[in-house]
Amino acid sequence: MTNTRVSGLLETETVLADDHPVLMGHVYIADGRTVRSSISGTVAQLRQIIGADEVRRCDIFHEKRQFMKVGERV
Repeated sequence: MTNTRVSGLLETETVLADDHPVLMGHVYIADGRTVRSSISGTVAQLRQIIGADEVRRCDIFHEKRQFMKVGERV
């Protein structure tokens, strides 16, 4: 499988508010890298655990994201 790099964010990958729920196992973009949430809680809790300034939704169904790996820079 090819490790495809994607430059830039997609329109659909918006910043999530601190009170937005996150789900364990779901993929998000934190400070420009893809991360898999280790908690079910809020964005604020996830940001604190991983030390991120910003958490965005990750459009994993978009064709440009199909072959990304967790931890890869977007």
